[in-house]
Amino acid sequence: RLDREVLMNAYYNSATSGYFKRAHRWFPTIERILKEEGLPEDFKYLAVIESGLVQAISPVGAQGFWQFMPGTAKNYDLEMSTEVDERLHIEKSTRAACQYLKSSYDSLNDWIWATASYNRGVGGVQQDMAWQGTDHYFDTDQNNETGRYFFRLLAIKLIFEHPEDYGYYPDKMQLYEPFKTKSVVVSESIPNIAAWAIEQGYNFKNFPKLNPLLKLNKLTVKKKQ
Repeated sequence: RLDREVLMNAYYNSATSGYFKRAHRWFPTIERILKEEGLPEDFKYLAVIESGLVQAISPVGAQGFWQFMPGTAKNYDLEMSTEVDERLHIEKSTRAACQYLKSSYDSLNDWIWATASYNRGVGGVQQDMAWQGTDHYFDTDQNNETGRYFFRLLAIKLIFEHPEDYGYYPDKMQLYEPFKTKSVVVSESIPNIAAWAIEQGYNFKNFPKLNPLLKLNKLTVKKKQ
């Protein structure tokens, strides 16, 4: 099962090369948050198998690096409105994924099952074990996607940690550098982000790239009651 996933990823050169390039940009942020949240660093590879480290949109409506569905996103306090979608906020969505995984681990007491639950749900994996009388991922028959899920993560880990063994040489790639950014505290609503950006010395084109959660050319600041 692992061999299948290694073959599919190692020889899908264009996709896997892209993973290396984008990981150089985004792994430092994801690794920092995983450490702060007390999760194993290997969960950075879950973001790779979920989205390839792009702001992906699935046919069923999941979005972002961590592919949150709308209902699950709301359960983890990710705001979704006409103006913003925090599933596309790198830091907030990563922290939400950490909370999901920690909650899953509390229920399942196993990081491998917690990984599988990210695809199947905690209730789904518990149901699979219950009717089959099993207690571990490797012994449980599952649907095709969940059955492959952990092995996909493990395959990406192997390729990233031993790239030369699979024909990849990151030190010779044009890896994508992390963005150099600054934070601006916005206390008043912005009726026209394009005009506001020019006032800041930038242009609107920067904003969807660096703030993908913004959906419109305006931002409403909600006043606290």
